[in-house]
Amino acid sequence: MVRMGLPIDAEERSFVAKLLEDNEDFREYVIQAMELQMLRGDENSKHFIETLMAEDEHEFILSLCHIGFIVYTDYLITTKANYNKQKLH
Repeated sequence: MVRMGLPIDAEERSFVAKLLEDNEDFREYVIQAMELQMLRGDENSKHFIETLMAEDEHEFILSLCHIGFIVYTDYLITTKANYNKQKLH
């Protein structure tokens, strides 16, 4: 993932994940932002909230796997559409 031209490295990912666990204000801010996005029709925010609200590690991992599957298949669907366009020309 790229943000403002700079790659996000594993250290930054670990830092923000830990921040979410340790900082209740940040966690509430994230939840409120996701709820607002859900109200605007963003389906992925629903899955993100499910991950945040996981009751145990197993539920958390399953939720992350589900998000990963969605991201992966979204990419494949977009790539297939581009592939089909190229094959038509």
